[in-house]
Amino acid sequence: MGSDNEESAGPEGMLEQFRKMDIVNYIGVEDFADELSYKWTSCLLTVLCSLVTMKTYFLEPVACFVPTPIGFTVENQLEYVNSYCWTEGTYAVHPVNFSLYADLHDGGVSAYAGDKIVYYQWVPIVLAVQAVLFYLPRLLWNVISYDRAGTDVGHVVRVVRDAARETGERHEKMVNHASRMLHQMMRKNCAKSLRGPDTMRNAFAKAWRALSVAMPAKASGSWLILSYLLIKIVYLTNVLSQLGLMRKFLGIESKRYDFLGAQLLWDISHGRDWQVSKIFPRIGCCAVLVKSAVGANWQFAQCILPVNMINEKIYIFLWFWFVFVSVATVISLATWLFRVCHTSCGNHFVNRMLKLSDNYQETKKNEYVQAFCRTFLRQDGTFVLKMIALNCGDIVCSEIVHRLWTLYRDSKGLDHSQQDLSGVLKLHSCEPRDQGVEWSLRCRRATIADPSSASSSSADESAGERGGCDVFKKATAPPPLPRVVEEAPNKDSLATVVDETEG
Repeated sequence: MGSDNEESAGPEGMLEQFRKMDIVNYIGVEDFADELSYKWTSCLLTVLCSLVTMKTYFLEPVACFVPTPIGFTVENQLEYVNSYCWTEGTYAVHPVNFSLYADLHDGGVSAYAGDKIVYYQWVPIVLAVQAVLFYLPRLLWNVISYDRAGTDVGHVVRVVRDAARETGERHEKMVNHASRMLHQMMRKNCAKSLRGPDTMRNAFAKAWRALSVAMPAKASGSWLILSYLLIKIVYLTNVLSQLGLMRKFLGIESKRYDFLGAQLLWDISHGRDWQVSKIFPRIGCCAVLVKSAVGANWQFAQCILPVNMINEKIYIFLWFWFVFVSVATVISLATWLFRVCHTSCGNHFVNRMLKLSDNYQETKKNEYVQAFCRTFLRQDGTFVLKMIALNCGDIVCSEIVHRLWTLYRDSKGLDHSQQDLSGVLKLHSCEPRDQGVEWSLRCRRATIADPSSASSSSADESAGERGGCDVFKKATAPPPLPRVVEEAPNKDSLATVVDETEG
């Protein structure tokens, strides 16, 4: 028992616990720029906060020297002076230029008020607050994508990610589960958009589609993507604001340091030390008011600030990091705005996914593909599929698109005699396994809404005669299909989504 506790408390145990938290590999409905803000920047600020906290509160952040001892116990006196100067702050003035006057009420320290530095006491707290601020937009986005989208979109993306790592029957179950959730979400939103008299729908159909780009509503099919763009703006506002507040926090008023990190780096490389810039001073002066039997006197103390050596390097690095994050966020925001304003980008993406699933020859001549993108997927559906491709890969995303396209095609009563799943997906989904013929039929028929229809059966037989997977030639009848669950699926049990069939 004791050895287990010691092992869990050691470095290896801590790394194992960190790995179980799945922070690095965690994914959601975010792109690279979002992860830079909420994941990597928050983690970076947390690590830096821990480093500065250790130096500030557990080690010696400031060490002062008193030329004229006060009393007889020098050790206690220095401890008091260190604590006093740390609490009240020091002045970024060279000791040669610092003077105190006993005849003045304040000792003459008011003349150095502009050089007083008090920020280093607050650096750990400010870094912690910054880490929270970088994570807040993601919390807001999770609320939106979980509730207002009609389903937990983040859960769908994570299921697809897990499906990409699995093979065999479990892979098929997860892909079908994700496809059903997306189909349910889009069908609900389409139902809301179709409410109302037929005459109204016919009269305002074109106007509704034109305004859907600017109307953040689920009925218009643009709520999710426009909410995401709003979160992007929040991310960008946050990082730009923190760049400006960094100068305010450090008390830098000079226009010379508008580009703080770059200018500090230039100063260091050209030998321009803190005595000229007055930023992150290594040596400071402190005025200690000491009351004795004779009266109150101001005592001069010369202090060194080793913590400022760490603070200087931290803020130079953070400035460049924040600039990098802001540039990445601007590029990402511009990219998503372009995709929203140009619907052809979504159509091209869906066509590319269908081509990857070997449906390109069918969809190339099929006018229903554009209707599939415009009336069924719409901007929110295309957005979710794009996120799946970014976070999980094109292969598994093409499987999802293929299943959604099949469901849409069957709901419209279209001919689906073409080969459905081959090409690059044949190696992954149509590979004969231990289940034999039944498994191969399942991989092709898992998403067909009405397996008992004669048209579907004849289509499968003709497809089997043409080729596809060799085992299709031996197939006689498809197994029962997955049942569509009207209620929201249970996240904790994927097995309840698909009805198992034996032989």
